[in-house]
Amino acid sequence: PISNLQCFVLDDLTAPDLGDWPTLPLPAANDLAYLIYTSGSTGAPKAVEISHGALSFSTQVRMAAYETPVRAYLLLSSFAFDSSVAGIFWTLAQGGRLVLPAPGEELEMARLAQLITQHQVSHGLSLPSLYQALLDQLQRSGGTDSLACWIVAGEACPPSLIAQHSKTLPRAHLVNEYGPTEATVWATYEVLDPSRNVSIGRPIAGMDLRLLNEFDTACGIGEPGEIVLAGPTLARGYRHKPEETAKAFVTLADGTRAYRTGDLACWLADGRLAFLGRKDHQ
Repeated sequence: PISNLQCFVLDDLTAPDLGDWPTLPLPAANDLAYLIYTSGSTGAPKAVEISHGALSFSTQVRMAAYETPVRAYLLLSSFAFDSSVAGIFWTLAQGGRLVLPAPGEELEMARLAQLITQHQVSHGLSLPSLYQALLDQLQRSGGTDSLACWIVAGEACPPSLIAQHSKTLPRAHLVNEYGPTEATVWATYEVLDPSRNVSIGRPIAGMDLRLLNEFDTACGIGEPGEIVLAGPTLARGYRHKPEETAKAFVTLADGTRAYRTGDLACWLADGRLAFLGRKDHQ
């Protein structure tokens, strides 16, 4: 309720003569698309600059990676949280519908289960712990026929959740995603299977992911190393923070611009990645 803002109700506006509107230039690939603030759990906020090119590439790769188009997406995260980016653009770019719970309803599992049924929700994303609560509710209410895929991200996914999902919603995929804000939401993913150990999967298309040890050389199978990301989805940097940008976004020995995530992982023998935690206190 800010008195000096002029508000427009779009449904009440008459269609303007578009011929009188100025022609706006199309954004270049490196032009700024959005800012999302992150503290990296340090309490020191940084605005991550994501370009139109990075957002477009990330969205196109997502549409190619997930074969089932999004009919309706249950958007549980705030617009200020980076996972909302995945749902919004992935859904709208395919002509799908965003289903937005009313404020406060995102923590009411009975209401979320009702929304999934009412709007025939096909996709969603949340923390594993929230999905556990939602899955419990769906189990009590008899499940759902509409869900094709649910994505978990942001914390470790317990094997018990994978088993419960497989039993409750056998026709729906459960996918584990990993990726920092600085890489436009995601960098790796895996369709989880109760018969395999949990991992964060393999890099998305176009992602140059390296595991580097303390000497900045590539890690072998089973050797812990820092996840270092390169490719077209990297952020431009941190807004008005050149020192922090230079520290996180580095040039590797072969001239590649890369982002040091501070996350630790190791390669498994089958080419998947096992997440091992952080290099620091975050």
